[in-house]
Amino acid sequence: MSILIVDPSTDERAKLKDELESAGYEDVVSSNSVREALAHYGVNCLGKLTASVDLILMDLTLAEDEESGFRAGPRPSKSNDRAVLLGLVNQNDPAAIKKAAEAGAIDVLCRPVIKAELLMRIRSALALKGEREARAESEAALEAELTEKACELEQVVSYTTEVLSLASHELKTPLANVSGFVDMILLDWERHGPPSEKQQRQLEAVQRNGYRMDALVDDIMAMAKIESGTLDLSPTDLDLPRELEGVVGFIQGQLDEKHMTLELVAPESIVLVQADELRLSQIMVNLLGNACKYSPSGSSVTVVVQESEEFAQIDVIDNGFGISEDDQINLFSQFHRARNPAAQVVSGTGLGLYVTKQLVEAHGGKIWVQSEEGKGSTFSLTLPCSKKSKSKSKKIGHSHQLATTA
Repeated sequence: MSILIVDPSTDERAKLKDELESAGYEDVVSSNSVREALAHYGVNCLGKLTASVDLILMDLTLAEDEESGFRAGPRPSKSNDRAVLLGLVNQNDPAAIKKAAEAGAIDVLCRPVIKAELLMRIRSALALKGEREARAESEAALEAELTEKACELEQVVSYTTEVLSLASHELKTPLANVSGFVDMILLDWERHGPPSEKQQRQLEAVQRNGYRMDALVDDIMAMAKIESGTLDLSPTDLDLPRELEGVVGFIQGQLDEKHMTLELVAPESIVLVQADELRLSQIMVNLLGNACKYSPSGSSVTVVVQESEEFAQIDVIDNGFGISEDDQINLFSQFHRARNPAAQVVSGTGLGLYVTKQLVEAHGGKIWVQSEEGKGSTFSLTLPCSKKSKSKSKKIGHSHQLATTA
């Protein structure tokens, strides 16, 4: 343990050195000035000096020219320095105590120095120094560990994203082939002959499931882009009611399968929104698909479009199982599924609403739900209106209604 005493008084230095050495401190160096201390340790600045000793016991009543070497250097109390500073001051000298505080001293000793007090202050200062060093080492180790874990997590996320993206692309090709061939068979009866009633049902089932798998792959791919921060949008001016009509084709099989009806209610004027056409379709396929999945056979789904100056609002209203307040809290979380027994029997991954929320918010909109168990649900979202939305209008009656029945 290295201790440096800086005091212009020869007698005082000798006394302090003897008392410390008699208490068991072996490496005690005394000097009459900062300059002499620098010369003793063979260094030319205080920063190197404080790295060579553990504690500096210094007379802070030194003349300004004697003290200038200390005042000009870095403070030994800094966390990156080794030494701690104890100030020697005269009793009843508030100016010297203030100077000690400004110099970074962690404590002061008042003259005349009492040996018991000297040793007590030395022990306390060295103990505090040890705690600081231990804390610094612990923080450095923790920081290194966190950095390592962050790198590992980043690699895992990157790898997972790559796997999801690759798997999604690999699934897309066979799905497109299956759906394409089924479409050809169902639409080209004159050339190949009509299928039997059983074959018709089987082909329609393949077609429906192909659409569902295609939507799932779209969600997986979107999630991979969202998680990796690579989701890009290409917003254009879109006629919202017309886009919504186009989406119905994707869920027509679900509607027919459950003998459900769908009604679209929109304003008389054209509602133009700024949105990515592909992502808007994905948003609505997810919401309308859920409305079909979680509603009883023979029920109806209503889509209402409302327009304000800045946003268009879309409400998807169903008569399904409804969602409890507890489930609504995490409804848009990744992989979350409602705990309602009626909902659990319906197949699903818990990705659709998570992806939908991310896509809506990426457009600058919001999404929320109002629901009560046993009384259906209303999913509402907003999308930014185009600046051209108010410039054109078309008459389509009091409201535009699209009724779809099986």
